[in-house]
Amino acid sequence: MNITRRLHSTLLLLAGLFLAASVHAAPLLTNLANPTDGSYGGGPDSAQSFTTGTQPMNVTSINVEWASAGGGVNRVGFYTDNAGAPSTTQVGAFFTNPNPTVVGTMNYVGDVTLAAGTTYWIVVDITDGSGVAYTFTTTFSADPSTGGATYPAGGSAWGDNITGVWNADPANLKMALIGPAAPIPTLGQWGMIILSLLIGLGAWAALRRQHGKVAI
Repeated sequence: MNITRRLHSTLLLLAGLFLAASVHAAPLLTNLANPTDGSYGGGPDSAQSFTTGTQPMNVTSINVEWASAGGGVNRVGFYTDNAGAPSTTQVGAFFTNPNPTVVGTMNYVGDVTLAAGTTYWIVVDITDGSGVAYTFTTTFSADPSTGGATYPAGGSAWGDNITGVWNADPANLKMALIGPAAPIPTLGQWGMIILSLLIGLGAWAALRRQHGKVAI
């Protein structure tokens, strides 16, 4: 019985190690590879819509590319959709970076889990007149773990996150949502997983036979 328990514990440990090694922080949805076409002025704020895929999305940081900088400290938050514009309902707390805004990509840290199959807005709460970089190129990259998250073409807006008054714009803001991603195993990895399970099952069956517990 002690051998059986040790076998079960070993298999659970190996499964845990495999899962831990597979899950890593990665860009879940990004368009940062697109060319920059200009600096997006807010009114005072800027926003970009996106839709989650078939899986909930856990976001732990956001990369924002700035094309102009006013030197103040800004922050980023998620808001629900209200008829094609950001609502005044925020989801979770603001993602923050304590450093003054500079031209280039800055990382804002937080933690929020978003529901599957839902449209949200990434709202950049701007206090210093800085401008987020925008692009007219509509391509983007979504991690397979999102189940098909998307940026719509021309899904940005400028306005005010306090009043909830927004104006639609045909550009897309340049940013990336980052969080835990579990890559889909390759054929070779599936083979190793199946082989490990078969070895475990064979050892378990052998132990049962050894103790006379296998029914003939």
